[in-house]
Amino acid sequence: EEWLEPAPVPAPVRIEANPNPFGTQTSLRLANPRGSETALEVYDAAGNLVRTVQLERGRATLDGRGLSEGIYFAQVEGRESPVTKLVVCR
Repeated sequence: EEWLEPAPVPAPVRIEANPNPFGTQTSLRLANPRGSETALEVYDAAGNLVRTVQLERGRATLDGRGLSEGIYFAQVEGRESPVTKLVVCR
């Protein structure tokens, strides 16, 4: 009887934000990137796209000026990926 090892499942891409909550800006970093990610999309709590932030080597800075205080979500552009909750505090 032959035993087949299951194929390894890659860890999902995660977005880390520091600081979070934040006031004027936060640094975003991809954990477990695939290498093809070019931007992050930021949505408000109602699901409206409010910003697209370009990635450079898996990192970006989100400028919170112009965003209302509240909860937002970031996701890798054009991909079904886990979302990260961002909190804007003033």
